Amino acid sequence: MGPRKVVEAVLSTVARDAVHLVFTVPVDAEYPLEQAPETHRHLEDRRNLGKVMLRPQA
Repeated sequence: MGPRKVVEAVLSTVARDAVHLVFTVPVDAEYPLEQAPETHRHLEDRRNLGKVMLRPQA
């Protein structure tokens, strides 16, 4: 599959998901607020493969 076909396939999938509101966000890690410095290091080191969440206390 050539680059144009790949782009067309991706855009088709995005358009379909947008119509049906089916987007998902990959979450790589979750940290409690107390571990904010470690969370920042995780991001600085570029270890994440998705979103990194910092949770406030419940």
